[in-house]
Amino acid sequence: MLMTKEKYNEKMNKCHIPESIDGKTIERKAVLGNQKIESIFVPYGIRNIGDWAFAHCMKLKEVWLPDTLEELGRDIFQDDKMLEKIYLYSKRKKASDKSDFEDEYFVFEEAAGLVTFAVKCFKKSEHINNTLLIRQTNFETDSDNKFNDFKKKSWLNSFDEALLEYINEPDDAGFNPFLAGGEEDYEDPENDPEYYKKNQRIKKCGFILERLKFDENIKKQNDYDHSKIYGLYEGEDDSIKHFVEYMKANKEEAIRFIVEKKQESYGYLKIYAGYGLIEEEEITELLETFLDDDYIESKAYLIKYKEDNFGKKDVWDMFKI
Repeated sequence: MLMTKEKYNEKMNKCHIPESIDGKTIERKAVLGNQKIESIFVPYGIRNIGDWAFAHCMKLKEVWLPDTLEELGRDIFQDDKMLEKIYLYSKRKKASDKSDFEDEYFVFEEAAGLVTFAVKCFKKSEHINNTLLIRQTNFETDSDNKFNDFKKKSWLNSFDEALLEYINEPDDAGFNPFLAGGEEDYEDPENDPEYYKKNQRIKKCGFILERLKFDENIKKQNDYDHSKIYGLYEGEDDSIKHFVEYMKANKEEAIRFIVEKKQESYGYLKIYAGYGLIEEEEITELLETFLDDDYIESKAYLIKYKEDNFGKKDVWDMFKI
């Protein structure tokens, strides 16, 4: 997505801009614990973000980060439970009709959801840094607003290695029950190891679906040969096969994630089905699960999928929409 200088300024006016030192560094704990901020825009030119700068911001939903970043502090997004999108953006010069230059920005919009999952799920700081510090991975655009021939392939390879490491972690990794001493603490599902492990599998399946969604987003681009950059049409690589096998082994958790996404369920369901993971008997169960109006697209897709893939058309299914 391209962003003009005007749109850049408009975005800055709408978002919270954390204070910086000499236009280069955002101090540690800059907005730590702020309960009002919903959007943060880090201006172009910022190089460093201090420890816990944006941590414990319970209403924070989106963050914009420039490719000028060189160093990130510890746990800058810790406990930001509402965080949905982290946008990475870069800057280039555009020749205008007046033969001078004006600023223009390229936003790595396709990866915003994927980057957010990485920040929330990856345990190792180097994995998070490799995801966010796009300058270090030569994330840039050429004069035609297209990704350079590939330099971004290495970013994706590094990302997939970190994701594989994450899904292969034991499901109880990080489990730390809070037991204050009362019997009620033991009955709290948050302190149940099986409950915790199931939620971890749901989160892993969600991360995988977002990764596969990234591939789909890139394939939809018409202005450039993204397939050449990413190798998306050169056959499925081993990482993707591992991701799909994980979901196949944890179908209940994958479906649970899709169901919980409400209006976003259609996109994830389409990807899940695209890898042949939905069986005929599951369609009826899903149609019964998708009860409210948030799932209309998902239900319509399932009915069509059932007809196309299993040769069965049930007139009663239409009443479930």
